[in-house]
Amino acid sequence: MSFLKSPLNYENAVWLQTPAAKTLLTEALALLPSLNWNDPLVYDAFIAALKPKVTVKGKELFMPVRVALTGKEHGPELKKLFPLLGQQFAAERFKAALGN
Repeated sequence: MSFLKSPLNYENAVWLQTPAAKTLLTEALALLPSLNWNDPLVYDAFIAALKPKVTVKGKELFMPVRVALTGKEHGPELKKLFPLLGQQFAAERFKAALGN
């Protein structure tokens, strides 16, 4: 799982360059502390909480999250991976994708 290595290169990450991606990732980052990371369904709760805060849906919602977390457009199912990554890892990746 090469995506676990830090830092990732987001330079050519098209999904992170969409107009809504910065807002989406900022909202995603803000949600992380409020999630129950002991719940195996934390990803579902994350997406459910994120959807009403942004104007995008479908791939425009899911792909920036995937690319920010893994650096790739394809890979392991995020529903299974997200709880394993944890809050700190997700926060670091969202911050990196935002350029912070």
